[in-house]
Amino acid sequence: MIKRRRTFGLTKANKFIDRTRRRVARKGTKKAIVNRRIKQANTLFDEALEREND
Repeated sequence: MIKRRRTFGLTKANKFIDRTRRRVARKGTKKAIVNRRIKQANTLFDEALEREND
């Protein structure tokens, strides 16, 4: 009787999990960059408004 190792399906699942984790991480960095840019734009706009009001 030949024993079959069950690591193949497991490694496939782990690979899939790693890929999704990477994708999620990439999405998070993109969102962080976008949020940082929005924050920068808002602060610049606020500073310009303050200068106008002075």
